[in-house]
Amino acid sequence: TYLRQEINQDVSDFRTLRLSLQLKLVNQSLSGGGYMGSEYPLLVRVLYRAERGDTSIVYAFFYQNEADNLTINGTQLPQGEWVSYTVPENLMSIDPSPVRILAVEVTASGHDYESLLKEISLEGE
Repeated sequence: TYLRQEINQDVSDFRTLRLSLQLKLVNQSLSGGGYMGSEYPLLVRVLYRAERGDTSIVYAFFYQNEADNLTINGTQLPQGEWVSYTVPENLMSIDPSPVRILAVEVTASGHDYESLLKEISLEGE
């Protein structure tokens, strides 16, 4: 499952840039991020341009990891509850820092999964 929103917005003058979302993790058959650490019931990727080229940052969400699979960039949240989540870091402080936000992608994957997303936002100052 894959959604993409083109942004193409210059953020070079922003001091802060925060990613927030409201999500609910209903079901995931794979533990954590799956066998390779890349299959989450919900994953958000922010694609951006830095001074040295295009790159991205990933935030993934899961509710169980019984098999102790990889959870690179993963955050464990409760199952079956609506959660308002704001990424703890200021996206303007990551390295390399963004100059232009190109797009935001939301994906879901695994053998059997169900996730809900009510709202997603990037707010900058």
